[in-house]
Amino acid sequence: MALASSIVKNPKHIKIESKSPTVDKIDQTLCYVDKEDKPALIKHLISRKFAKDSNAIALVFCRTKHGANRLAAKLSADIFNASVIHGNKSQSARKSALERFKSRESKVLIATDIAARGIDVKDMSLVINYELPEEPETYVHRIGRTARAEASGEAISFCSPEEVGLLAAIERFIKKPISDQEENPYHSLSAEELKRSGKKVPFVRKQSNPRRDDNSAGDSEKKTENRNSPRSQKPNFGSAKVKGGKVNLSLAEGKKRDNFKGEREQSSASKSNDRRQKNSRNQSNSNWDWRAARGKSKNEKRQLSQGKKFR
Repeated sequence: MALASSIVKNPKHIKIESKSPTVDKIDQTLCYVDKEDKPALIKHLISRKFAKDSNAIALVFCRTKHGANRLAAKLSADIFNASVIHGNKSQSARKSALERFKSRESKVLIATDIAARGIDVKDMSLVINYELPEEPETYVHRIGRTARAEASGEAISFCSPEEVGLLAAIERFIKKPISDQEENPYHSLSAEELKRSGKKVPFVRKQSNPRRDDNSAGDSEKKTENRNSPRSQKPNFGSAKVKGGKVNLSLAEGKKRDNFKGEREQSSASKSNDRRQKNSRNQSNSNWDWRAARGKSKNEKRQLSQGKKFR
């Protein structure tokens, strides 16, 4: 602003901001739930919604694409036929999943924020924030998928104790508190008490390996076994102490070094012995009279080599 004021004369600052970031026709509710109880709670809420309205569909938002894949696998294992779209899916796969969702062939669509941009499905009855977004503006874009064209909609958000700070930021942005869900069999008292205490809880994203999933325990055990195998172990000579410009090793460390050096010398000696034997065999085969083989056929040369007529 200081730079603009020094260049232009009598500038006017115009800012357009909606008084109500969210649509009033969206019924926004909140469920305090522990992280491990989220899969069971979402199954309960979707089953209740589909029991009331057989034509209902649900759009579920996850924070990461790997979390979306895991949730889709858990829901598809039950009676729900869930589709998933995220950045790792090809354009044809995302288009196919969206077409199945629009035609009600798949009533549950799990998406990330980036992949869900531009989704416009008629009569979107339920939006579930399985994981709260890190940016409050993203929350408004998520629940805006429902209650379109003067229709009503429902948006349910899950909040674990780790996400209380994100919930506080969202409520400050929309300028109103989100009411609690009346029917929540997996209510988390710790998350609710933490929210009512008013303590600032910064959200910390856990660093996870994207290649690791719920069924990778066996692979990790195999990696541990391979890491402990004798072939993979490297010699550890310990830490060397420098005194007076010279490196001094302890007696045990020196023994380790000598043993490793002896193994290397023994291995190199055996290799050189094999090399000498191979050279001697080649030399013995090359001592037969090549001059007598001139003008001979292949069969005669073979017989001459087998006879080993030396000079």
